[in-house]
Amino acid sequence: MMNETEFQLYCQRLNLQTIAIQYVQRVRASGPSRKVRCGPNNVVAKYPSRKMNRMVSAESHTVELAFIYQLEYDRDVVEYHAQPSPIKLAYTAASGRPTAVIHTPDFLVLKADEVGLVECKTEDDLQKLAITQPGRYRPALEGGWRCPPGEVAASTLGLSYRVWSSREIDQTLLRNIRFLGDYLAPDYPDLAPSLRKQIVRAVMNAPGTSAKRLVEDGEGWSYEDVFTLIGKNALYVDLREVPLTQLDRVRIFPDEQTALAMRFARLSQSQHDEPASSAVTQPSNAPGGATALVAHPAADRTPGGPGSGGPDDMGVREPAFERRGMSRRAPCRPRCGQVPACR
Repeated sequence: MMNETEFQLYCQRLNLQTIAIQYVQRVRASGPSRKVRCGPNNVVAKYPSRKMNRMVSAESHTVELAFIYQLEYDRDVVEYHAQPSPIKLAYTAASGRPTAVIHTPDFLVLKADEVGLVECKTEDDLQKLAITQPGRYRPALEGGWRCPPGEVAASTLGLSYRVWSSREIDQTLLRNIRFLGDYLAPDYPDLAPSLRKQIVRAVMNAPGTSAKRLVEDGEGWSYEDVFTLIGKNALYVDLREVPLTQLDRVRIFPDEQTALAMRFARLSQSQHDEPASSAVTQPSNAPGGATALVAHPAADRTPGGPGSGGPDDMGVREPAFERRGMSRRAPCRPRCGQVPACR
């Protein structure tokens, strides 16, 4: 999260309007404008955000929490704030009557190139709302969804507005975060300093090595040790790229900068080696700049489960909540009542 000086420089760089700066400052200073609560159709989740350096509440452990995961791992996102100050929406109801409502967006997102409000909905809900509230929600011509009254209200504040559907969930990222489970929890036990140093040094000597090779060629450390360091941010893996259960394809780096530099070098080399008469293969448009993902051949299997070719078959200890027989989708940790970073 930016300090005050960094925030002022950020506003200057984006040339934000005064009214936009005032709105963002109010949200940053006051925190959530309303307290999210559990209901018949939602379970509230709390996520220990490293980017924001605090707990962030999600109104739903499915859609909003999945969106938080993507914000957390999107390098273009500088900050994000849940339940920002409400705005007024004016539109025509299905009955033809003019309607005005006070609406609290799910998030205020500060990206490298824009500041905007985001409303998260399931795809099923949006399909229904397009019928019951056609003046408020409608399909976008280019795909996805729009909320025209939200766009108008946000524009008066110098902000953008978008509707984010559950259809946009990055399933590979979601699956990997759930797999890491307790390893991402702030209170998960760290490794002994000597072992931590050994593993980090091995990765520094061979950046981009696979998880399988790192363990098989290592000095007695386990997959659990490697996943612990990934959870502690001592090693870097692009969680958007491939499922962590595919140990021979998971590439491990000392840090994100090294991973990006090596990816750029590979792309440059492949383009250099391509014959001039042939089309150059470009990287995919996957979020976060990840190269094209390969579908998991056993997508219907539980990550790390028997026969998946994953850590369970390699002798990796399952995270604590799995060993207790709890679902990876469990909304709460019995120990503290909060949703760990994996859920």
